[in-house]
Amino acid sequence: MNHKTTFNEMYGLICEQLESGGSVRFSPNGTSMLPFIVQGRDEVVLKRAKGKLKKYDIAFYKRENGSYILHRVVKFDKNKNYIFRGDHQFEYEYGITDSNIIGVVEKVYRGGKCIEASSLMFKLWAIFGSLYFRTRNRLYKIKNKLEKKNDN
Repeated sequence: MNHKTTFNEMYGLICEQLESGGSVRFSPNGTSMLPFIVQGRDEVVLKRAKGKLKKYDIAFYKRENGSYILHRVVKFDKNKNYIFRGDHQFEYEYGITDSNIIGVVEKVYRGGKCIEASSLMFKLWAIFGSLYFRTRNRLYKIKNKLEKKNDN
């Protein structure tokens, strides 16, 4: 029998597993990491983050409001603090510290195929996600300008 469990119910076990050097595999929900991670198709494997995350790492973290997020480190501020964003998001997220980080993505399983975070394919997807964001963001701004112009 399949039973869906919330991350709040599993939080302690997940942290315990990662702290002991193990990994956790799950299917993420949502669209914020499209097109790289697709809900219902892909699974991610988390490991414990060792040291500071690097640009393009995908972290699983808990916001202060209690929600769980899987987003990519896209840059750092002048104080070397993380700036996160989902590949399919327009807004940057600030204020996430190492204490919020639960784990970092080690692998993504897509249709049974494994993409290691250390692989060239993973890095190319990160670069594509960044370019995809810029292009999509520009198109979105053009669309908004055209809509405003047509409303007048």
